[in-house]
Amino acid sequence: MKLMNLFIPTCSLILVLSALAFAQSNRPLVICVHGIGEGNREPGWSNEMAEAWGVETQEVTFRYEGRTKVTSFYDFGQKTGDWVLSAQRQISQIVKQNPGRPIIIVSHSWGSVVTKLALEGGSANGVLFDDIDLGGAQIEDWITIGSPLGDPKVRSLAGVTTEPGKPKNVNQWTNFYDVNDWIAKFSHNLIGADNQPVDSGAVDPHTAIWTDAKVTNHIKNELVRVSKLRRADRSGPVRFVVWDQANGKTLPNAQVVVLGANNSPSEDFRGEGTTNGDGVVDIQDIVLGVYVVRSRHASCQLFDSGATNLRPNEMHRIIMDCPPVNSTGDRRNPTQPTTTTPSGSSEEQLVAEYRRLLPLALEKNKKPWHTRINLLANAVKQGPGYHVQYQAFCLIEQGPDQGKDYMCSDFETTLSLDGIRSAVTDMKRQLGM
Repeated sequence: MKLMNLFIPTCSLILVLSALAFAQSNRPLVICVHGIGEGNREPGWSNEMAEAWGVETQEVTFRYEGRTKVTSFYDFGQKTGDWVLSAQRQISQIVKQNPGRPIIIVSHSWGSVVTKLALEGGSANGVLFDDIDLGGAQIEDWITIGSPLGDPKVRSLAGVTTEPGKPKNVNQWTNFYDVNDWIAKFSHNLIGADNQPVDSGAVDPHTAIWTDAKVTNHIKNELVRVSKLRRADRSGPVRFVVWDQANGKTLPNAQVVVLGANNSPSEDFRGEGTTNGDGVVDIQDIVLGVYVVRSRHASCQLFDSGATNLRPNEMHRIIMDCPPVNSTGDRRNPTQPTTTTPSGSSEEQLVAEYRRLLPLALEKNKKPWHTRINLLANAVKQGPGYHVQYQAFCLIEQGPDQGKDYMCSDFETTLSLDGIRSAVTDMKRQLGM
């Protein structure tokens, strides 16, 4: 299979912008991940165009030592592992050297395959990759153009395996394809992407897509949009109100700890604080993501939320099980309770109630774009905890698979008995019970 000049890196041709006055902290940074092109130009070859853009541009390119042309997808498979590791190092370094700046990645052709592997992990030619370490940062928009990601034959010849859907460290994925580009002919409906057709009418649509007005206008608009993002839109405080369930009031002096969930963009996050006299504490610098919330108090049982979604500037209620206050105003000694520890039957009743309520709560919280919710594990006993897993499916609105659905989110956690109890209380509140 001859590829000739179909993977020429041309990031500098993407658009010419008048200088935009961005505040330094919000100045967007564009990372261009090129395909494999004739001549294999050196990294950074288009940096002289940065001033015309009005935005800083960083290049990620790949060398094919001793070759001037790549002649088959088999060649890609032999080198893709090295290219993925190189892309991970380059992208991670660029992002970490620019903390707080909104990032846009533009990936052309085979560069889109390399970028997807770099961002979320996968395998190439039998080599496995972990996802990239961005220090908790998110990519504002990943723009793919002329991508062969949807071509099963190409992926098979190159030995590439990736998961379907948008990488978890990407906020938005926009996929442009020219309707006459045979390289991208199977990438008209990539799962998790906003798929946009282009008809350039060019002799070589695979490279002409760089300068198509629809593509350049989108990138220009994205540069303006992300430059206006305030830090509070990307990170901010979450307010926690700790509630003493037994006594019906807020709980001062409770310690609240928020930890980023494993294998999530916020994995390294840790924030903590102690509630004030009103039972309130603000945990700063939360970004949209999955976390574990724990709360401790000297006279109450430990609260553990399990994996839960947090969004900046929201308020969450933590409901704790505490001993009731007696007539003298003193709490009963939690180490010597007046009632026995819940028996096996009462634990079974609590879990049974959770299992009854969860399908109702999932149905109530189903979004308009969800076609169905698959409940795979409803509090299944697993070691000392209970395994919970469910998947949401979203409607495909465009392309050849219009009307079908695909899995757009997957939630999985293991809850302790305290987590089950807290979840039951929360579901009852949601359901108005």
